[in-house]
Amino acid sequence: MGRANTTDLASTQKKEARRALRCTLRHKLEQDQITLSLHTLQYCLGLSPYCPEEFNIRLSRYAISSDFSDAVLVALDIEGTKAREIGFSILDTRSFSASVLTDPNPSIQTYNYIIRQNEVKTIQRQFKYGISQRIDIRWVPWGLNKVLKTGSPDPAITEARNVILIGHNIGSDFGMLLRAGIRFEQVLKIPVVDTRVACLQIFQKESMQPSPGLEELVERLNVDKLRNWKHVAGNDANVTLKVLLKMVIHSCDMWSMTGKERERRELLNSVVEANRANGWDATNSIVDVHVSMFTDAEFEAQKREVQADDMRQAILEAMKSKEQSKDKTEVKYDCSEMTEVCCAGIFDD
Repeated sequence: MGRANTTDLASTQKKEARRALRCTLRHKLEQDQITLSLHTLQYCLGLSPYCPEEFNIRLSRYAISSDFSDAVLVALDIEGTKAREIGFSILDTRSFSASVLTDPNPSIQTYNYIIRQNEVKTIQRQFKYGISQRIDIRWVPWGLNKVLKTGSPDPAITEARNVILIGHNIGSDFGMLLRAGIRFEQVLKIPVVDTRVACLQIFQKESMQPSPGLEELVERLNVDKLRNWKHVAGNDANVTLKVLLKMVIHSCDMWSMTGKERERRELLNSVVEANRANGWDATNSIVDVHVSMFTDAEFEAQKREVQADDMRQAILEAMKSKEQSKDKTEVKYDCSEMTEVCCAGIFDD
């Protein structure tokens, strides 16, 4: 009887922590869509010397270094209701300059990971930007949080960076991760941009679909003309990143830009244009990723410790969010309906 009560208590605590995390993520997305405008991203990409005041207020919570001028942009996409694939597309602004960039094509690094436990037998669509990698599900939380902290999946890179997470309808991606039981606590410590909301800053709402899809933005912004690119996580992440970069480029006021800023804008545009898919005959190869950083015993011990920390952090963040929600920042552009859409996926079961 005692063991049953303990099990029930643990189950209840887990549900409460998950509910608190969902509320925290929802509030975070709402606030980030208000403060993270395309003008903020102009500053992060070196296209403007000014950082909007409303974003400066939140810098103390997010910034690793003194500012976001050397940020790493990480686009994320999840495929499958229980996270069958995870894709990243990464642009490191630190190496993004005319003096060091001789070939713009590899500036955007894209990865497609197939989760071993959740993969399907037949993969009909191809990863267009490299070779897919198969990984055990137990290493996914570690890898995901590492990318969100360092801006790279490379285990040798350990420096914490100012990462900006990008997604299209990213609330749905968060919901998939939660349903798969994959922890991603690092997302609470970094700013998040949803292209489904950000597009309203350059396109008239009346000219858009009620919930603009990624394909519609690809057509409007003339990004890669790919065939069968959708629903492969790496492809979607790559296209999402380039859609955001195109939106930032289009949002620039050329008349107010300096010569250096115009040069950087052209360089950024060349990076987007150069990062094309490998072609239609790309092999659908998959390689295995062997992660041996921990032994099984060390991994289980770390997992228990992290789960306990996650529960405490989620409850504290939920309490803080409840207090902060009483004093919301004024919305500078009308995105309330779209924010509701992008947050909705977090609560889907």
